[in-house]
Amino acid sequence: MLEQTNCDYIMVGRAAIGNPFIFKQINEYLKTGKIIKNQEKKQKIEDFFEYIKLAKKYKIFSISDAKLKAQEFTKGLEGSRELRRNLNIIKTWEEIERLIKTL
Repeated sequence: MLEQTNCDYIMVGRAAIGNPFIFKQINEYLKTGKIIKNQEKKQKIEDFFEYIKLAKKYKIFSISDAKLKAQEFTKGLEGSRELRRNLNIIKTWEEIERLIKTL
């Protein structure tokens, strides 16, 4: 898009909802021209906790959002199916945190 149209920016939109990693992919492509296909498990979990830290800092944190983001950030990881099942029944941030750390 950038090369073909000579535009300054592109809009990501809904792609970011299901793939929070998309911004790192875009930045890496713009810097190096390389496409990152998969993100490491450890990095996905670290990014999730960074998201939660920022959500708390800017006072937009909620348990329901943390559960949803936990699903999005761990999508495709081994054990994520069981994680989704468990997220449906837990009620506190401490439980979510403990569950994510077990991955």
